Amino acid sequence: MASLSVSLKPTILVELDEAVKITGISRSRIAENAIAEYLAELKEDMEDASEAEKILAQIKSGKMKTYPADEVYKELGI
Repeated sequence: MASLSVSLKPTILVELDEAVKITGISRSRIAENAIAEYLAELKEDMEDASEAEKILAQIKSGKMKTYPADEVYKELGI
């Protein structure tokens, strides 16, 4: 397993140490879990952005039509 050194703001370090005391989970494990979760969310965000760009291109090219919200609400009876 590789190691990583990070510098943390004092307030974050205090919160991290409090979490360690409460959970019994090591600093390293908490940091690893937090980084893994962040990277998963980042990947999802990038996939969402890519999909949005594809849809926008379809809209701009006329391959996909958009509808005003009031028309959709009326159609759905909302």
